[in-house]
Order: sequence, then structure tokens, then C-alpha cells
Amino acid sequence: MKKSNWTRIIFTGLCAVFAAQIQAERIVEREIPKMMSAPTMDGDLSEWKDLASFELLPPSWKHKYDHSARVWMAWDAKNFYFAVKVYDQKLINANDPAKGLYMGDQVRLRISAQPEKQDAQFGTADREIFVAPVSADGSAACTFKAGGEDLKVVAAEGGEITWAVATHDRGYIVEYKIPVAQLGVEELKKGEDAISYNLAIYDRDKDSADEWKQTHIRISSSSVKKQPREWPTVRLSEKVLILED
Repeated sequence: MKKSNWTRIIFTGLCAVFAAQIQAERIVEREIPKMMSAPTMDGDLSEWKDLASFELLPPSWKHKYDHSARVWMAWDAKNFYFAVKVYDQKLINANDPAKGLYMGDQVRLRISAQPEKQDAQFGTADREIFVAPVSADGSAACTFKAGGEDLKVVAAEGGEITWAVATHDRGYIVEYKIPVAQLGVEELKKGEDAISYNLAIYDRDKDSADEWKQTHIRISSSSVKKQPREWPTVRLSEKVLILED
């Protein structure tokens, strides 16, 4: 066999070992409960009050009620459920959803129900959901993107996901459910590596483009610079109720 072929085989093998090592070293961040009955997607968190949640805070902040959040996640065989209460004193996002909601106040969840298929780049195993409390026309908006497909603007009902946004006196609430079919699997099952994710919540306090470029303020569950195959996972528990941290 030619030397170049041997080199190629060795290189391919090392890449496979390295990728497997990254998968094995994923952090299992937390355990999330199983829903016995699906919550209504209406921005009312009363159905979540007894479930485990976790808080997101920036490394340094001047006021707890401007740019912090509390997050809930749950699951059943056919859906993944997500809710977040965001504290944000100014709601700013003037973007057209069809062009993307990125540069403004919004909640971005990157998620995969197939962690074993994830790679260094956002790919076919990955999904990305943006929800903004306001958009170009003043209303809340949601976009959904599956790896390898175009961005889609999603109606609150009847689209790829069912979602809702409500405001409270110190910010806004986002709630949605993702059918497992939209995650590329037939059903979710308990286990440590069933779901990987990266959550980021962005805050904008001025309309100026320079303000966004300079500050790019966000809080996140893990570094937004992590590759998909490095996203932490959650353990899907059969427990119905898990007390808060």
C-alpha cells in the first residue's frame, strides 16, 4: 500500500478517536422531569411551578431584574417542553423575522435529540429556535431552523413548534413545545445523552447598531462558541416531579 494511503487511514482513524473522545467527555448538566400531561402553551408558568428550574445570570450585572432568567425544561415521549422567565427592563428587537431575529432581545435554543450524530458544525442533527418578545411590527416572533434547511418563520400554532410569549412587570416569558418529529426522532427515551443543548438569552438596551456590535450582551447555559458535539446534555428522568435546585 502506498505511503499516502497509510497516512490517510491513520489520519481518519485519529479523527474518529478524537470525535469519540469529545462525545464521551460531554457534561451531563442536569436531570429534567417527565410531563404526565402536556402544559398549555400560553405563557402562564403555573403548570411549571413544582418542577426543577435553574437560573442564568451574567458574570457581572448591575440589577438582578435586568438581564437574568429562570429556565424550565421537561419532556414526554412525543414532545420536548421549554419555558423561560426573562428579566429585561427594555424590550428591543426591530428585526424582520424572515431575515432573522438575532440582533435584538431574544431567546435562542440550539438543541439536538441525536447527540451521537453531532459534528463540529451545525448539521442535520441540530435545531435552532429563536423567540423574540417583539419584532419589526411590534409583535412577538419565532423562527425555526433545522440543520441543512432554510430558516422558517413559525406561527404560534400549527407550525414546526407551538409557542407563546407573555410579558410580566419586569420582562417577558417564553414557552414552547417541540414535537420529537421536528427533532428527527420517533420518541424521546430516558437516558443521559438523549438531548444536548445550548441556550443563550440576548439583551439589547438601545436601537443603535453600534450598541449591538460593542456590547453583544448575553447570558448562556454554556459557551455559545462551543461546537455542537461539545454541547452539554441533560438526563431525561422518569420522575414526574423534581424539586427546584
